Order: sequence, then structure tokens, then C-alpha cells
Amino acid sequence: MEEVQRKKILIFRLSSLGDLVLSTSALESELLRNSEVHWVVRKDLEELLEGNPKIARLWSFERSNLSSWVKLCRLLWDQNFDEVYDLHSSLRTKIARLLFWFYSIVYRQERLKWKKIQKPLVKLFSFFVFKKTLPKNLRPTP
Repeated sequence: MEEVQRKKILIFRLSSLGDLVLSTSALESELLRNSEVHWVVRKDLEELLEGNPKIARLWSFERSNLSSWVKLCRLLWDQNFDEVYDLHSSLRTKIARLLFWFYSIVYRQERLKWKKIQKPLVKLFSFFVFKKTLPKNLRPTP
């Protein structure tokens, strides 16, 4: 019988305590259930995810400087992930995406499937500025 190869998936959810806890529910999805999941998180929040049996490896980083982030991204690239899920959509994850794209060109490898959440920043900003004067269809979804 042929063994099915597990996908190797990387998840970026770097910080924000409540969002980090809520995003662990993604580990229950059918898509990730039979995958080898690696997770990137800020160093001071890694204790929340340590010991989670659904996370194969936890990668943590210090918020010190850009060069340490670039070094971490290089290490992550060398892991040969099949897919990347960006649950943070921050400047750091945009830099990581750019670096992964660059590495795929330099090393002539196929680009990773990169999936990210879209943050409705304009809606959120306008909601806070104009509060309840916005029409319901322009209000951000909770």
C-alpha cells in the first residue's frame, strides 16, 4: 500500500495574545489535520504554543532587528514547506513573503503557495473615525 506524503505547512501568527490563542483553532481544520505544521511566533509568546501536539516545530524570534528576521526567513526557506499560511499580515510577514519569492528565483525552485488573511483596515479605520454613521454594508465584520 502506498503511503500518502504529509504536507509540510508553515503558519505565521507572530503576536497579539488573544489572536494567537484564537488562531490555534486553525489546527483543527481538515486541511491541517494530516499535515506537518510548523508555527512562527514571537519569543515572549512561545510558551502558549509549546507542547501543542498538533505543532511539529515552533519557530520563535526576537523583535530585535531586521537582520535576525531575514536569517530566520532563510532558515524557514531551507525547510522546504509546501504551503505557508499568513495569519498575521504584518510588515514582517510581507518581508518574509518577498524573501521567499526572491529565494525561489535565486535557487530556481517553484514558488510556495502562500495564503494570507485580508485585514479590512480601511473599514476598521473608518469605523473608528465615523462610528455608527457608516451604512451597515461598510461596517467591518466582527
